[in-house]
Amino acid sequence: MPHALTHDDVQAAAERIAGQVRPVAVAPLDLGAPGTPPPGRVHAALEFAQFTGSFKARGAANFIAAHREAGTLPEAGVTIASGGNAGLACAWAARAHGVRATVFLPATAPAVKVERLRRYGAEVRLTGSEYAEALAACETYAAESGALASHAYDHPFIAAGAGTLVDEIRAQLRPGHPQPLTSEQATPPDHSRSLAPASSAPSTVTALDGAEGWAYAVSGRVRGTALDDLSGEAVARTLPSLLRALDAAGTSGYGIWTPDGRAPQASWPEALLAIGAETPRVPGWRAALVDSGIGLGPVEAGLSALAALTPCLPDARRLIHGDLLSRNVLAGEAGITGVLDWGNALYGDPLYDAAWLLHWWPWYPGWRPGDLHAALLTHWRATGPTPAHLRERLHAYLLHIALDALAYCASRGRWDEVRTHVGTVLTLASAGGGESVLIPAGS
Repeated sequence: MPHALTHDDVQAAAERIAGQVRPVAVAPLDLGAPGTPPPGRVHAALEFAQFTGSFKARGAANFIAAHREAGTLPEAGVTIASGGNAGLACAWAARAHGVRATVFLPATAPAVKVERLRRYGAEVRLTGSEYAEALAACETYAAESGALASHAYDHPFIAAGAGTLVDEIRAQLRPGHPQPLTSEQATPPDHSRSLAPASSAPSTVTALDGAEGWAYAVSGRVRGTALDDLSGEAVARTLPSLLRALDAAGTSGYGIWTPDGRAPQASWPEALLAIGAETPRVPGWRAALVDSGIGLGPVEAGLSALAALTPCLPDARRLIHGDLLSRNVLAGEAGITGVLDWGNALYGDPLYDAAWLLHWWPWYPGWRPGDLHAALLTHWRATGPTPAHLRERLHAYLLHIALDALAYCASRGRWDEVRTHVGTVLTLASAGGGESVLIPAGS
């Protein structure tokens, strides 16, 4: 008998995918002729800013998380017949959970769709000339391989995940809740202008107060291709433009900034070593590691190695983006066109963003033909002397990024990824200062 979807299912989905998807921004629309009273109140849910560009990411994330929670996620991974938003969401969510994704499409599917799916790490199989043939092949593959069959909409976990969007919209528009501001009313706080270089951050059109303490800025339109979707060679060509933009803004303080524009730590090493403590953003990870049997040994080893590298770290107080992937960087032929979502921004050594790219480079199969190491070295040498203690600084930041990813995945119960990050932490912790295969040779 089919499962009857209830609001409890939607609430359970919201808990599962919290922190994995972006909370929706809601903006008012101006209706009617200028100078006349509006005929009604209409708001737009800006879910095009969601991961993969649509609300489908919600259902896909819940689908995989729920099956992982239930222990019903097979080694063969997930499969779906879709080249649209559902297929992209399935591939994205699978990659986020370290799960295989096999996507079936007709052989007539546009090459751009196929390439984008592959850049999300999916195996793409082209079958037949119509969708029905691809669907039949997908069903056969699921039956023979044991892969978990997903669907664009016709599954309780998919529908429940999509339903979280409605609750978020209602929460923002309920009586008594702060309402979104119109573009005429919106005046971003002074510190918001310092958090994004003028050369890369789109201008703010509307400021929004969101549910549960979230806030948003709706920007003017920026065109470009997400860094995630570029080839390795294109990423390498884009790096100088990106790094110049991130170098453009000086700041003060250390660590992740708060809504009043202040950074909490008194020094850069202190900000890095704070990764060993839990925060409201990432709660419960220490107990989760202990309960899992992995324990806190890898964390302590990573923190010890990080502490040993702190004498090589500078007192630099510059802007760090802290999340250059997840479709937050757009690029055109001449370089970057926009850098979005500064929610993870912090103040410290700008080399941190370079280490971020070095850490995640192996996770993007489409990037592997490019030479990130050479591009970084070329940029540094072209913009002045090679940074002092370059190798040790990158080593410290790679440790911090791996520890951060380990803690986040442990808090979300994504244990396959936790084990990968544990391996990275232990490898970096056992290497001598500045001695890691992730660090560019010759630096």
